[in-house]
Amino acid sequence: MIPALKSMSTASVRPAEFSHPSGWLPFMLLFIAFTHIPIAHAWHTIQHGLITEAAYQALPGPVRLAFRPYLSRVKLGSMAPDAIQDWENHEIDLHSSDAEAGRALDHLQELSEELILGLRNGEASRAHALGIFLHYVQDLSHPLHTDDDPSETPPLHQAEEVSTWSRRADLQFADPGPRLWTDIQTWANERIPLTNRLHAPWIDAAIAGTDTLPLAQVSFQEAVASTRDLWMSLWYQAKSRPSRVFTRVNRTLVQPDQEFQITVTSNRALDGEVDLSWRRDGRTNRPVRWSQTLDKGRASIKAPSEEGKFLLGVHTNAGSAEIGIRVSTRAYFDLSELSPIGYVLEARWPGTSASFRHFLAPWDMMAVGGALDDPMTEANESNDSAFIPGPFTHIITYLGRDRLGQPIAMEMTQRLTQTIHQLRLVRLPEGEPDEAPDRLGLPWVDISMSDRTWHWSRPFHPWQRERIEAVAPALIAQLQDDWEGEFPYQLEFTWSGVFTDTNLWLVDDGRGGGASCTDYWLSLFEDIAGICITGSRIPAADLIDYFLNDPIASNIDIPDDLNPFPFPLTTRDILELGYTPIDPPPHRFACHDAAEVGVPIPSRLILSPDLATPTFLPNAPILPLGTTPSFPPTWGFGFLGDLLGLLSDEESATASP
Repeated sequence: MIPALKSMSTASVRPAEFSHPSGWLPFMLLFIAFTHIPIAHAWHTIQHGLITEAAYQALPGPVRLAFRPYLSRVKLGSMAPDAIQDWENHEIDLHSSDAEAGRALDHLQELSEELILGLRNGEASRAHALGIFLHYVQDLSHPLHTDDDPSETPPLHQAEEVSTWSRRADLQFADPGPRLWTDIQTWANERIPLTNRLHAPWIDAAIAGTDTLPLAQVSFQEAVASTRDLWMSLWYQAKSRPSRVFTRVNRTLVQPDQEFQITVTSNRALDGEVDLSWRRDGRTNRPVRWSQTLDKGRASIKAPSEEGKFLLGVHTNAGSAEIGIRVSTRAYFDLSELSPIGYVLEARWPGTSASFRHFLAPWDMMAVGGALDDPMTEANESNDSAFIPGPFTHIITYLGRDRLGQPIAMEMTQRLTQTIHQLRLVRLPEGEPDEAPDRLGLPWVDISMSDRTWHWSRPFHPWQRERIEAVAPALIAQLQDDWEGEFPYQLEFTWSGVFTDTNLWLVDDGRGGGASCTDYWLSLFEDIAGICITGSRIPAADLIDYFLNDPIASNIDIPDDLNPFPFPLTTRDILELGYTPIDPPPHRFACHDAAEVGVPIPSRLILSPDLATPTFLPNAPILPLGTTPSFPPTWGFGFLGDLLGLLSDEESATASP
């Protein structure tokens, strides 16, 4: 868990020795920045200044104007902490039982008190102290500063810092919209564990010699966003007037009618219901308005049905805000450009409450099930999960990360009562919905604990992975063709349509004419990579038992599109009318002479004896719920309104805060 902030301590060491940007500090910074001292940076010293500059440019106009005269001091302050090399304040080990693991958060709080005292006394160093504070925020927004791994040697750490610095021109900040934070602990509880999800993939990629630029891009995005958000939170929580509203989105490009998430924050208490509106960007047409309830400041929004650029208006009791959204049909891209960087799956086995973390490499399959919403939403793989025996109802295969660091997977979606029945590319979740916005317009598959009860993975054995890597170009080419060709989902049974014909023939024909979410991957790996996965099929007799005796499955109404009768029927009704599933011909594996009868299902695939044991990472931190402390009164943001006004006493009055 993220350790709670400790009580304030005036005996702790404060950065007084570098509180003013004069004297020896600039020379020390230059010495550190341009020498090869083996120090535990995550960001290059000068890169802290670049992150601060990017955050400054993303500040709301009034805040940016207020700090314009002092930007150089804030930037220099953001580079200062590397001069004394107090590395225990630059990092936090989320999975350590050491009582000092949360020292870095205590230090953030102490620096904030130092900042408040400086502003209160009118000292010239206050903007510089703000930069010092932002430096540590930026370090805790870097994955390599959130965990401890013996594989992360000082040479590896320094090499990654140098690599990121050398590619700094390639790093982009895609602004998802501002977000106000009420306190440091709330920010730490949410953002640092999300940052930590990239720690294991980064170390694995660095050891393998894989370019880690995609992960650096995600980290840069997080560092700039957190720097900007905490910076502006100091300002707006200090100002009693006027109230402001900010909207953050988890995607800036969506497909027509696709759902996306918004997060609404304000420096005033928000009512539970907000008014929303759509209007075309650049037009004066009457907007489409509706009301919606916020759940913890968040809401799901459905995109317009037409393509184009739109402005989403958010109207609350505290004010209004607009954010731009582009609606467009999906665009294909070259799957061979995906980087072979890993992904961390939050895992839970059916019937247990314990959570685990699995490390997934490209081509690893994950099974999900136990959707909690009814009826199922756009985020789910099927409207008909109860038709699939077992706790797992869907298979997704991880492919790698795009150039922006987003984790990309592929699935065969099936919605028997809707129009989507095809292979599609998806973006996997990597935390809260307000992370870096998706600019590919990919569907979002939410496999978080809140929406799916069960999640598990089974990686390939090393010898299997060698085979896959040997034929990876062929696998990618087939996926590219199937994706762009909208490879269809296939129901795993056929019926003649004659009411007197009671035979329901199960289908197990690989990828011929379409495939299920399980059969597609079994067939692909067997046909191209020569990898056979046995134990994945369920025979007709077991299906009959399931539909007759399972308390949920036996009472499912057959979807209208599949029910040939003019009246509602359940699966039990169908069987009791004499209709009987018939086994398909045995599947003979290409790898050996064994045969298997039935149709593939996710719950049996994930138990196959031919797959390896999951790769477990240190257990996920358990975050405190409902106990987040407020800032101590001695440094509450409420004091900043008057204190920031002291800036004008010393500086030019051209932009008084």
